[in-house]
Amino acid sequence: MNNKMSLVLLALMLLLFGGCNKNHYDLSEVNGVNAEGEMLLPLASASYSLSDLMKKFQLDDLIFSDASGNLFLEHTYEYFDAVKGSDVLRFKDNSLEEQYSIENPFPFLPIQIDTSVRFTQAFTLESEHIRLLSAMIKSGVFAFDFASNMAQINRVVIGCYEIKDANGRPVEFVWEKNGTHEFDMSGLRFETETYNTLNLNCEVYFSVNGVLGPEITFDIALMITDLAVDEMSGWVEDYHAPNVIDTAYTLFSENIVGSLEINAVDVRFLTRSSFDMSAQLIIDTAFLSGPGMEPLSLFDEMPQVLDIKPSSEFEEVFHHVLHGRLNAHGGQGYAVTDFVLNPFGVTDLVTIREENTLDLLGQVRLPFEFKVDDVRYLDTVGMDISVFESPEWIENLTLELTVNSNLPFNLTGDFIMYDMENQCVIDTLANNLTLINSTFDGQMNSNTFSLVVDNEKVQSIMRSDSLILSFNLDTDGHDAVLNANQIMEVFLKARVKYNGIIE
Repeated sequence: MNNKMSLVLLALMLLLFGGCNKNHYDLSEVNGVNAEGEMLLPLASASYSLSDLMKKFQLDDLIFSDASGNLFLEHTYEYFDAVKGSDVLRFKDNSLEEQYSIENPFPFLPIQIDTSVRFTQAFTLESEHIRLLSAMIKSGVFAFDFASNMAQINRVVIGCYEIKDANGRPVEFVWEKNGTHEFDMSGLRFETETYNTLNLNCEVYFSVNGVLGPEITFDIALMITDLAVDEMSGWVEDYHAPNVIDTAYTLFSENIVGSLEINAVDVRFLTRSSFDMSAQLIIDTAFLSGPGMEPLSLFDEMPQVLDIKPSSEFEEVFHHVLHGRLNAHGGQGYAVTDFVLNPFGVTDLVTIREENTLDLLGQVRLPFEFKVDDVRYLDTVGMDISVFESPEWIENLTLELTVNSNLPFNLTGDFIMYDMENQCVIDTLANNLTLINSTFDGQMNSNTFSLVVDNEKVQSIMRSDSLILSFNLDTDGHDAVLNANQIMEVFLKARVKYNGIIE
């Protein structure tokens, strides 16, 4: 995309140069002709509007025009799932270790006795922001282990009235051997009157005999891991989703250096939230930076707090017109943001589902309306010297180019012959050549210039394999507006003087 964007300003100049090296005459089939004299050869003519050039260089998918034909670049930044219900509905892993003891009523038992003990243990579902009253459990593992100092534990049954199966019956977790037992909680339902709390009713069946101490102790280890729900009822306490954007952006190709003074850049933020609660987007930092430019802030005041309401469609939450100076090639974009659910701590009962999302769209419309005073395009293009058939017959070659234009900028350029292999300049074809004169009233300007290539320069060309292009672009201190209906007409002629007999 960056190469396409660079052609928006360069298509005109490259078109001019490109027309000059695609036409040549093959004299190899002309025999015994006296080639002395001068010939004027019309080589090419064309008329292009900016709209034509966009289509020619396949830019029409990047650049748009309004009803008046004024051109603009429109970019949309999509940040979908900035907050996801599936992220909100996850719990931290939590574990608990407790010891229970009972007084031993039988210090000495000649025979084995089988008995049981019952107790209740509260267990908390750990979360910093979810206060859950009911939910469908998507995934999770409930694990526990038991041990005793004197008793032989035969069986443990843990019942929980807050966790029910698909038929609404409270579930029971049964332990019948030594070691940790794990139970899959997927598909179960959680309901409680005290948020995030499980009340576990434990029944421990054990055997004792022989000489016992004064107390029998039971050690219990409980753990819930990887717990997530796909739907819940309850409330959320200011859930935060921070984000940092640190990225490079490109306006035009790396061959372009300098800066552009831009006006009336339209910046809009739109949000869409399927969460049944208020939200906010807090922007602590947002600026553009680049070589040779002061950081350009996207907001007049910081932090910027944007309120977000539940909506099934995107709604505008921010609109600002930006002015400033940008590096012509590009730079860095940096922003620190935080999306917050229920920022005001409202305790109204809400329902959150796994598919809930909060999405952001950033829209930037950059009109091709700017002031240019120091933009330069530098490039080196390869040349195929095989287009010259017997250049020794040419005494003088003049390329005459007429450009009619109502484009709102000046374009001047240097054309330098270069030997890439030996890294040296061979010759200068043109220096500070005016290609286009600016016009701001819609009237056509005409400019004609010539490139004279004598026999000596033809020999120089034969020793060159590259051409250095150096173009300067400026708008005479005006705010230039590019319009799809602005045109450029090109007329190319070659005046050739021959001296010799072609055998």
